[in-house]
Amino acid sequence: MASVHPRLGIRTGSLVIQLKQIAVSQYYIRIQHVKCSQNQRRQVSNQRNKIPIKMKTPMITHQPAIIIEPVFILAGQSNMAGRCDAAELPAHLFLQQQQGNNDDDPVVEFRMCWDLDRNFGEGCSSQGQFLPLQPQPSPGLNMDIFGPEMALAQSISPRLVDAGVKRAHLIKFALGSTNLHTHWNPTNSVTDGKLSDIGYYPQFLKFCKDSMELLQHNDDDKAAPSSSASIVSRPLSGMFWLQGESDSSKAKTANAYLSNFKNFIQRVRQDLGTPDLPLVVSPVIWNGKKVHVVNEALRQAAKEVQHCYCIEALNQDEFGVQGSDAGVCARHLTAAGLCEIGSRMGRAVPLEWLDRC
Repeated sequence: MASVHPRLGIRTGSLVIQLKQIAVSQYYIRIQHVKCSQNQRRQVSNQRNKIPIKMKTPMITHQPAIIIEPVFILAGQSNMAGRCDAAELPAHLFLQQQQGNNDDDPVVEFRMCWDLDRNFGEGCSSQGQFLPLQPQPSPGLNMDIFGPEMALAQSISPRLVDAGVKRAHLIKFALGSTNLHTHWNPTNSVTDGKLSDIGYYPQFLKFCKDSMELLQHNDDDKAAPSSSASIVSRPLSGMFWLQGESDSSKAKTANAYLSNFKNFIQRVRQDLGTPDLPLVVSPVIWNGKKVHVVNEALRQAAKEVQHCYCIEALNQDEFGVQGSDAGVCARHLTAAGLCEIGSRMGRAVPLEWLDRC
């Protein structure tokens, strides 16, 4: 019966042939001990002491190259969605993605699928497509907005390049004015009624699953360069969380934040089938009277939840929030603040996380 040699990967029939013999399809075994007369030995010698053995031409097996394109989730409330005009986005963050990859200065190509502020009725989305990383048009705010993702991509890109990654994918789902206690609660099944009572976790989960499904079956979105022998793998590799402002307004929701967050991330990992999904969280800057309780809960979660990392909090005096003259964007992080959070999130990703790529 034919077999494959475990080391050489060569199909040889019933014999294992040395590598130097692979190129031939007819093999000979030399007779070393023959019990016969001198005349018989002379006859054998005249026949070159060889007995031909017919064998099938060996077949060498090849393993296809595997191209890894990691997928990251970004989730939270209004500051994750972003409340800054794209005109305030530092030019180098946008130009780097537009210039694409080159051998002299390699950069990871990021593509993103987003669904933002659907709870307001005038949200914005990428219409179920992964598009090149860019600010997101917001009809409700009448401007293009951006969150931490632009600076995050720049921050993590060199480390992904070192890991051999050429393309990565972002799934961004954010809802302004939502709290973890009710809106992001996985056990809240309320789907209509007052906005303050609705649970959006099922919609978040569905969007993440649909986006992952889109990536797994999108044959037109292969990494370049690739060959017909390549296999593209797009594993869910991590999650970034920026939320807690709404929970900081009341002692009840703030005091329950640690317990609620641990339950939330446990369900996310379970429902997405990634029990060790890494997570990077950020403390929030807000004027809630219990914001320090929420931020302490986030820092404590990083100590108690495995594979959870909390970045250093921003200095409110340095990055602040937008002034009262900013209209609907008042009290939200400035462009500099969003970029700093994104950069810190990228730097917080540990090396062992990149080993997943």
